[in-house]
Amino acid sequence: MNQADSSLNQAFDNQKYLDFQILAFKEKLAYNHGPIFIEFGGKPFDDQHASRVLPGYDPDNKAHILKSINPAVRIVMVVNAKDILHPPLGRTNKGRIRGDSGLRYDLETIRLINRSRELGLQINDVVLSVTPFVLDDSSKTKISGFRRLLDEISVTLAINYEYSSYQTSDFFKDNPSPFSENDSIAKPNESILIFSPGGGSGKFGVILSEMYKSLARGENPFFIKFETFPVFHLSSNHALNLSFEAATADLGNKVISIGENYSNYDKDIANFKLLQQLFSLFPNIDNPIKEMTTPIDMGINQIEKGILDNYSVISACRQEIIRRINRYQKEIDSGDEKQPTLNKAVQVLEKFNNLYPNQ
Repeated sequence: MNQADSSLNQAFDNQKYLDFQILAFKEKLAYNHGPIFIEFGGKPFDDQHASRVLPGYDPDNKAHILKSINPAVRIVMVVNAKDILHPPLGRTNKGRIRGDSGLRYDLETIRLINRSRELGLQINDVVLSVTPFVLDDSSKTKISGFRRLLDEISVTLAINYEYSSYQTSDFFKDNPSPFSENDSIAKPNESILIFSPGGGSGKFGVILSEMYKSLARGENPFFIKFETFPVFHLSSNHALNLSFEAATADLGNKVISIGENYSNYDKDIANFKLLQQLFSLFPNIDNPIKEMTTPIDMGINQIEKGILDNYSVISACRQEIIRRINRYQKEIDSGDEKQPTLNKAVQVLEKFNNLYPNQ
C-alpha cells in the first residue's frame, strides 16, 4: 500500500461509526408500545458508493448493523416494479442496473438475498412496490418470471400498487380505505425492517401501508428511518451530500439546507408530512411520532461521527462524482440511461467545483 492509499484509509473511523450507529438503533428499538417499522435506506450490502466517498468505510457495515438488531425484526426486501419492467411501464429500457454489480434489478435482488443468507440474515419475502394497477402482457410476463426466480430460492412475492395521489396532501382524505389492494406483509404486532437494492424503491410507501393496517388493528406502531446518505447533520453543500445527488441523479434527489449545518432530503420532507397525516387519523393514540417536528426526528444516521479527515472525504467525493458522470455517459451510449441524468450529475460537479475550488 502506498502513502496516498494509507492516508485515504484513515479518512473514516469505521468502528467508531458502528459503535455510535448500533447504539442509536438500540435506543430507538427500546420503544415497547407496539410493532416497529424500520426503513433501511441505501444499499444493504456491498455499499461501494459509501466506501468510495468515505475511505475506510466497510461496504458491509449494514450487515453488521442488521445482525445486531436481527432477532427483533423480520427482514423484507422491496423492489420498485418500474425498475424491473420494460417501457412504457418501466423507467429504463431493459430494467434498472445496479452499477457496482452490473446486474439488472431482478437478478440483483436474487444476488442480495443469497448474499444476505451467506451473512446469516434470512430473507423470505419480497414486495414488488409501485406496481401499476393495469399491466400489459409484457409486464405480466416479466412479473411472472420474477416470481419464478424468487420461488426457486423459497422467497414469497407480495404486491403493493401504485397510487397516483400518494404524495398529495389529500391522499388519506380522498381514500377512506387506503392501501386496501396491497398485500399485507406484517403479522399482528410484528416488527418489520425493509431494505432494497437501491434508492427510489418505494420502501416508505410499503411502510406507510403496513403502518396504516397496524393502526387500524388497534396497534401503536413506531417508525425508524436509517439512511447512510444524505447526511442530515451536515450542510446540503457538504461534499457527501453533493456526491449523493450525483449518485441518484437518475432519481432527481435533492438535499435542502435547513440551517448552516443541517439539511433535509426532499423526499423525506414529503414522507414526513404523510406520516403526520397518517397519525392524525388516529387521534386517540399516544405515539412519539406525533411529537416529531422535522424529518430529521425520524432518522438515526450517525455517519458523520466516523469522519476523521474531511479533506480526504472531499477529494474522494469529487472522484465519485466524476466516476458517476462517466458511468452515465456509457449507459446513455448503451441505451440504459437518459440525457437529463447526465446533465444533473454535470451540474452537481460544477457546483462542487465552485464550493471546493482548491480541494
